[in-house]
Amino acid sequence: MRFIDSISWDGRIFYDEKNTFIGAIIGKKKNINWETPPNWDGSEEMLRTYNAQKDN
Repeated sequence: MRFIDSISWDGRIFYDEKNTFIGAIIGKKKNINWETPPNWDGSEEMLRTYNAQKDN
């Protein structure tokens, strides 16, 4: 898995054991202060929950 991380974009790129591309999750950040959870499922709800817990 590779991570995409910038000020405006975040995501994950997935490969199998032979380094063959499997899929990607990418999205434009609504809140640049949020971090992406390591097991992110692509949902905004998971982003909100993860970052709310991180801030507490």
